[in-house]
Amino acid sequence: MDSVTCGACAGRGGIWNGVDDAYECDVCRGWGHFPNPERPSTNPDDEHVEVEWHVRDDRALDREDSLWYTDSNTTSNPVVSLTDGEMWVHVSVDGEMRVQVMRHEGDGRIEYSDVLRSADDFKRLGFKNDSDVYEGNEDGVLDWENNSWYAIYLDTPKGYVATDVVEHTLSDALAQAFKQFALKR
Repeated sequence: MDSVTCGACAGRGGIWNGVDDAYECDVCRGWGHFPNPERPSTNPDDEHVEVEWHVRDDRALDREDSLWYTDSNTTSNPVVSLTDGEMWVHVSVDGEMRVQVMRHEGDGRIEYSDVLRSADDFKRLGFKNDSDVYEGNEDGVLDWENNSWYAIYLDTPKGYVATDVVEHTLSDALAQAFKQFALKR
């Protein structure tokens, strides 16, 4: 078992505990949601890149889908930013999410009971992770009208640029964010 001090809880004794690449703070239950130079790198091949989380990184809880980082009040939420000192790469959740929860009645009717627009809405109904959402899709409980996605933005000395990169999992979005530094070289 490996452990390092949590940057968010350092004054309160929080420790990141984990095995392999799954680390969680024993005080705030978060991991990676505050920059911490002691935190294991997200991409060991790019040690020169600093990672700053704007939200809690819940990938260890099987939350890769952008819905877990979607806020119902905005159409663009910063998730994580990376910098090499010259350029910033931002991973953001973009788009409006609108999912209707369906209830199938015995007589064949379908009734809509809730509209989900944020991660909090999914959690309120008992969805805990991507597997639960997949099961809800397979069972015909969720009717997706709009979904969010991960987008990559560059902030360079020449200006702020939206890339054409769109991803559907946080790990894939992070991999694409790191790739932007390689493309710059």
